[in-house]
Amino acid sequence: LGHAQMAELQPGDALFIPSMWWHHVEGLASFNILMNYWWRDTPRFLGQPQDALNHALLAIRDLPAEDRAIWRDLFDHYVFASTPQTSEHIPAGARGVMMNESRKQRVVIAGGGTAGWMTAAALARTMGDAVDLTLVESDAIGTIGVGESTIPPMALFNRLLGIGEAEFMRATQATFKLGIKFENWKDIGETYFHSFGTTGTDHWSAGFQHFWLHGLTCGHEHSYDDYCLELKAALAGKFAHLPEDRMNYAYQLDSSLYAAFLRKLAEGAGARRVEGRIAEVVLNGATGDIAALRLDGDRRIEGDLFIDCTGFRALLIEGALHVGFDDWTHYLPCDSAIAIQTASVRPPVPYSTARAMESSIAGAIWIRTRRLNACSARSRVKC
Repeated sequence: LGHAQMAELQPGDALFIPSMWWHHVEGLASFNILMNYWWRDTPRFLGQPQDALNHALLAIRDLPAEDRAIWRDLFDHYVFASTPQTSEHIPAGARGVMMNESRKQRVVIAGGGTAGWMTAAALARTMGDAVDLTLVESDAIGTIGVGESTIPPMALFNRLLGIGEAEFMRATQATFKLGIKFENWKDIGETYFHSFGTTGTDHWSAGFQHFWLHGLTCGHEHSYDDYCLELKAALAGKFAHLPEDRMNYAYQLDSSLYAAFLRKLAEGAGARRVEGRIAEVVLNGATGDIAALRLDGDRRIEGDLFIDCTGFRALLIEGALHVGFDDWTHYLPCDSAIAIQTASVRPPVPYSTARAMESSIAGAIWIRTRRLNACSARSRVKC
């Protein structure tokens, strides 16, 4: 308590208490009213870290005494008494992530594009000096697609990396996305809108849909759609940032610009890019694991962890490790696609479209300056 601060509040006063500060309140009159308002700088769906700690404590507290003693030893070993000597008796190749190794783990990403640079940016920004990060790609190999229609976890991904939304949207020509409009899927002329938001407010006793259905029997005539904020905003061409992140959204963006944006971010955080084609995936003769990538010019990139971002070529997971390919043709008959860009003739809308046609599916997204169109179909069937 030597560092405690004391404040005596008068009627109308307010006191800001920073996150994670312990506090004690004492009433100084016979009758007191104290109003509290709690807020967070992170979205609600991330949960409360305190909840995770409480669950962990409760899970260990009620174990048998001998089990608690083992957990105490684990915490002492890895947390409270961890020194370089903690794991010196274990061979370097057998030490897991909990061991405090002096050598950085070498992570090699095969392939660039959106997938490769998202991976590089995530590792570089979250693991920092703990890894030696290398990405291998070739300018001679083009990327697939002209646009990216994302879902809400993309917004979370950007936040976790500390990416400013305004800067990101300027760099990628992005627009906001509140859902997907499906046309002609059930029948010609019928439309279904898949919103990223929730509909109505649930009650502990039942979901909102049950109250709405009961309302219909009582003469209530409002559409179920009227209770979804994201759906109504999307169809009206509107978007807004609301308090407590009450608007759930994603982005529509130029994927090539996004890859370039992430490359700059990742390289600034310590990632290294190596230009070149992968000529061979070298395996460890004893374990069968990947040991290195041999590039054109007989250059060799060794690593401890290899991540395959080579797309359909699957040079590592299939070409070298032969993990196998699950053919879903019987579920997803479309096995080919084309993508083109067209000039925008109207303001962008905050949703993407997917229209079912006789033998194909036509999709469209709108970014700030262009409309990005795609058509997928079965082989030898025209869009």
